[in-house]
Amino acid sequence: MALAAALESGRQSLYTAFVCVPAYIPALTEAGEFQLADRALLAYCQDLAAVLPPNARLFRWSATSVLVLTEEPLAANLEDSQAFPLEFAESLSALARELDLHVARTV
Repeated sequence: MALAAALESGRQSLYTAFVCVPAYIPALTEAGEFQLADRALLAYCQDLAAVLPPNARLFRWSATSVLVLTEEPLAANLEDSQAFPLEFAESLSALARELDLHVARTV
């Protein structure tokens, strides 16, 4: 997993994880429109990839969110996102809990 590798790299102070929950995705999943939500999240990722640094990596985090892992500061304004600098993460499981809690608070 990329998060584990970043945390164990000895360079975790360079990495930041952003978890993004596009505002319209939770409404689609709540309405049972799972395929539409999947397509909308894919389109969001494609748009996001166009504005991210080349070495940024995108991952689906949950049914409603995307994780961006980057070593560079982001100039792009990531809608409904929260930054999680990896240098402050106690462990992979602690970071995953923080990411999940953010998603739960956002949806």
